[in-house]
Amino acid sequence: MLSPKMVVTCNSAITTFTLQPTKLHFLLLLLLLLFFLLTPPATPLNFSFSSFNSNDATTISREGDAYFDTEFLRLTKSAADVAIKGSVGRATYSQPFLLRENATGKLADFTAFFKFAIDSNNNTKYGDGLTFFIAPNGSSLDRTISGGSSLGLPVNTTPSSNDAGPRNQYPFVAVEFDIYQNTLETIKDPANSEKTDSRREEEDER
Repeated sequence: MLSPKMVVTCNSAITTFTLQPTKLHFLLLLLLLLFFLLTPPATPLNFSFSSFNSNDATTISREGDAYFDTEFLRLTKSAADVAIKGSVGRATYSQPFLLRENATGKLADFTAFFKFAIDSNNNTKYGDGLTFFIAPNGSSLDRTISGGSSLGLPVNTTPSSNDAGPRNQYPFVAVEFDIYQNTLETIKDPANSEKTDSRREEEDER
């Protein structure tokens, strides 16, 4: 049985030497170890907010009617003496992250834990709900497309003569907490919408 051989060039002279299989395996293992040690690991993005205040304005971008209120982040108007019909707002974390690596096609893993409250202030007519979403960096809230019925997402639910269905302004992924049964045909809420629901994005893409 022939032993593995490696040929190296040094000072224009070719030198041949023989490595035993065990030594060759050790050398390959060492090279792999050095490769992983020299490759910088991806820095994970971590953030946690136990409460909110005005100091978070640099890290949390607020649009529409979203604002900081004592320890809370409110997404819509809530004062009893303010007209809240059609109120819509959204908040986004300011630092972007890479969702998909183009070279490898690898997708990012992420875990989210959150607490929220939806209070109708004892009104029988209440709002639509809220979503947690991922959207392209630089995207913004467009309040002209549908008010609160789109839950702050870039879904134009206003029908036109050429297109009666919803239209997305840009790609996004969202988990929806829908508490209101919309009657508009363009919204296409499920029949029993007064529960946690995340299907609107799938329906919009059809």
